[in-house]
Amino acid sequence: MKKISAKLLKMVLIIQVFTVKSTLLCKKNTKDSFFTTKSKNNGY
Repeated sequence: MKKISAKLLKMVLIIQVFTVKSTLLCKKNTKDSFFTTKSKNNGY
């Protein structure tokens, strides 16, 4: 029983790390695209 729960906990942790990483990447990408569009509008 304990072994199974440990495996589940590990999986949950890994999934959480992946979601956090993906959200951070998405935020970074949206920020970058926002800046590029802003500079395009300014004619740079």
